[in-house]
Amino acid sequence: MSNMVGTTLTVTGTFIDAQATTCMNYIRRTWPWRGRYILDLLGKVLSRSDIWNACEAPGNAVFYARILKSKFILGVVDFSDAIAEIAEQLAWISAALRLAPNDRGIHTCTPFLNKSPLEIQPTEVPEIFDKLDASFKITCQILSAPMQVHSNGKCWHDLFSSAIIVKGYPIPKRTRENTGLEIPLDIMASLVEAPQILTFERRHFLKGFSSMLILTEQTDDLNIWHLDFKPDGSYISFQDASELPPAEGIDVDHVMNLRHIVGWCSNAKFYTGTDKALYPVKKPYLDALTDECILYGANVSLVRAIDKPLWYHKAHKEKPGYLHCGEDLHRRRLERLKEKYIVLWDVESKRGWLVNGVSAWLHLLRARLSHVSEDDGHGPQLKELSVLERYTVHSALKFFKNSENMNSAVYPSESQRNDDPFTIRDQSDRLYNTLDLLIEHQIAAVRSRSGASRKYLSGWAFRDLAIEKEQFEPYAFTLPEKGRSWVDFTRAISAVTLFGQSFGELICPDQSCEAWSELPRGNFYLATSGQVLKRIMDDVGNSPGQPWRLGRDIVWHNPTKLCKCSGRPESNHADNVQILLPEDISKDLLQELNTDELEENSAFVFGHNLKSRWLWQEFGSPTQTNSSLISENSNNSASENDSDMGFESGTSDDLPTFPKVYTVGILCTLPAEGAAMKTLFDEIHKEPDNYILGSIGGHNVALAYLPLESGIAAAAVAVSELARDHSCIEFGLLIGIGGGIPSSTTDIRLGDVVVGVPQGIYPGVIQLGRGKDLENRIFQRTGSLPPPPRPLLATIASLTADMQQCKAQLNEIIKDVTESRPEYQHPGQEFDVLNSAPCNQCRSKCTDRGNHVANRQPRESEHPIVHRGLIGSGDTVIKDSEKRDRLAEEYGIICVEMEAAGVMRSEIPFLVIRGISDYADSEKNDLWHKYASLTAAAFAKMVLKKISGGGSMGTSDWKTSKRNLPQDDLSLRSKKRRVYGR
Repeated sequence: MSNMVGTTLTVTGTFIDAQATTCMNYIRRTWPWRGRYILDLLGKVLSRSDIWNACEAPGNAVFYARILKSKFILGVVDFSDAIAEIAEQLAWISAALRLAPNDRGIHTCTPFLNKSPLEIQPTEVPEIFDKLDASFKITCQILSAPMQVHSNGKCWHDLFSSAIIVKGYPIPKRTRENTGLEIPLDIMASLVEAPQILTFERRHFLKGFSSMLILTEQTDDLNIWHLDFKPDGSYISFQDASELPPAEGIDVDHVMNLRHIVGWCSNAKFYTGTDKALYPVKKPYLDALTDECILYGANVSLVRAIDKPLWYHKAHKEKPGYLHCGEDLHRRRLERLKEKYIVLWDVESKRGWLVNGVSAWLHLLRARLSHVSEDDGHGPQLKELSVLERYTVHSALKFFKNSENMNSAVYPSESQRNDDPFTIRDQSDRLYNTLDLLIEHQIAAVRSRSGASRKYLSGWAFRDLAIEKEQFEPYAFTLPEKGRSWVDFTRAISAVTLFGQSFGELICPDQSCEAWSELPRGNFYLATSGQVLKRIMDDVGNSPGQPWRLGRDIVWHNPTKLCKCSGRPESNHADNVQILLPEDISKDLLQELNTDELEENSAFVFGHNLKSRWLWQEFGSPTQTNSSLISENSNNSASENDSDMGFESGTSDDLPTFPKVYTVGILCTLPAEGAAMKTLFDEIHKEPDNYILGSIGGHNVALAYLPLESGIAAAAVAVSELARDHSCIEFGLLIGIGGGIPSSTTDIRLGDVVVGVPQGIYPGVIQLGRGKDLENRIFQRTGSLPPPPRPLLATIASLTADMQQCKAQLNEIIKDVTESRPEYQHPGQEFDVLNSAPCNQCRSKCTDRGNHVANRQPRESEHPIVHRGLIGSGDTVIKDSEKRDRLAEEYGIICVEMEAAGVMRSEIPFLVIRGISDYADSEKNDLWHKYASLTAAAFAKMVLKKISGGGSMGTSDWKTSKRNLPQDDLSLRSKKRRVYGR
């Protein structure tokens, strides 16, 4: 058994940089002195779990361990520093050997050590532990890989269908960060079923049938590999790696002796200005401008090139200080174009790419050189960048900084007979001047005609610039309403539009999602990079914790998550199209604050989002409409566009079809809670395992059940699975029953509803039992859970502002159900009995302390009331009226339950709604379960109906502030301690 545990493959680190090795190897490297003894003891316990197994380690340390009540119990006698080390080992093992919460995906597991009472009987403890100094419990926080991370080094995730990464423990240092997973060569080869290293067309492979690892780079101490595979398990060919140029300087004999990293992988490849783009770009047929176009009246004429001057020498002192030349001039041009922006619009496929001026400059240069090659028979041989640099957002800048390329002759035959040939730098200077002129035209047009119609996209023909036409004019392209959402944005940054036909793919996501493997055609989308957006936001000015602004009055409204389908064709695809709105409209639509950071090599698509239903007229603010009107409007616009532009009619303008996107998650613990919630669905779409999928109040809702067990940890796992299975969830509701805590200020009755909202210094949910036991029996709480998202708190405040109206709405929903489902009716006030905490006399004389009944006047009606306040959440059921009242006195808690603390830490922001089914005393029973479940579900429906459906709220902007995670609590004295860990 110990050998089996020791050879288990484990992963330690983060989602990007990690180490994979066997359990034994990691323990021996990290804890060389005592590590193997814990592993040996674990093997003994697994072989014989019904007895206490003992083990001695160096330094007179004694370990006892066994399995009791499905829990691994370890007792230790040693000095405090040694105990701390043993606790580290046990915590790592508990995380490393833990099963992933579902069958797909990568998850981090962070173990925590918390002081906790011993949960076994004294008679079950060995005599050596008669006097315990402390006992601790190991808990783990599991998080799924966040889809908003756009970093290199993540392709290794696909080596595993599911895996746990132990977070918070050391891995070997590297000379380069963000490179991926370090893994022994033999294990790496085994994972892809490759028996040997093979060489094909100067590339080096570890190749199996449907997967392979390609050696992309070799440094002084690292081999860096890239994983490629066929998601459907079909055969993968060596030719599939043809896009990766051969890595330079690989010493195959040295490969075996270096460390191995799997992870070379970018979020997107950028082909603007690279050898992957299509050249030459064709000129489409375009209409001339009308007076409604922003560039109306602009004209570029007689762009004449001046022959290179005769060589002459000029002393440096004769040059005025304001003049720049040579490298200094070239550098200044690059700096200027970095802050200018170009839209490359493909008229044929009705889509475009927003790039910076440097990338557009290089794209024009390559197009010009391709025309030269056609005329001259052959063009210059350019030195391409390395494989890791060639298709990133920095590629164009690095190309222009390469003096070998810039000094190459445009006409190679000329360089043999001319000492001063026409170089690529000369050619690029000509193109720069023309491009600079167009930029100035655009800036002037935006200033003078800022109110021009959005219907027309005005610009210039890319080919006219590439062939250095001496005179050219601007053109217009007609945009339908669904294609105008980004027009104000591009005008705000004075972006020049260059029209072309057959640009090819200029930005390609480096992921295997079929729906988004390339920019969809015919939908008037505009793609761009995180680098471009980040520079624009830096220029506009964005404060931490504020919405992302892309202009003076333009907000990137609630950025959406990336598709998480992992290439599975049967998966729901997220709508990755981003939304731009005027700031005043965005505020009215529950725009939350944003705390994420943009990665430069990420890619984004702007346009018409299928969930948002926003349409942009020629003038004024956007408006929302229903999907049928969008379809009709889109078809009309497309026809108009085809007529004006001279294209053939077809279906290229149809919106892409996606399965239903679920934007609200609901979690229920008990079957009765889920059944009550199900009765209030407006429509049920389907019921796959552990889910009910449907709609409520205009929202597509995914209802999940808590599997098998209740408690904080189980709730956290369930939410993690919910986020994985439904990647577009924007917020969640925890719906079910709870124990009410009446007080002199809060008259709570059975069937009432409690909503967890912040009160004073507390955030809405308090995790019970989390903190420190101090001297004199004082318990000090530590840490804090995040509050519910502000949009939901605003909704609760609005619903409960008029309590009579709130009661009436709530009762109307309940009545609709109980008329046809009598099992959900109010049980009757005669069964609503509150047992008070024992009085002084009861404490000393009464034998039945639980039956101290409070004298309360019955309510005038049975209609439930909604209470706002604090909810206490712990892992134990409270059936003690004294403890209940003590919690109310200490914290102001008005409800207790067992799951909220688990969901409030999740990546989905949650609101907790509980129907009161008991008073957390000895009289707990099931009589009120159905009615209380219904009242909580009914108020949840009120919340969803109050928040307008349609998906106008993005997940990342619902996120609350950074969580305060629980901290280790090891207050060990420097003497021998007796400690239990579970």
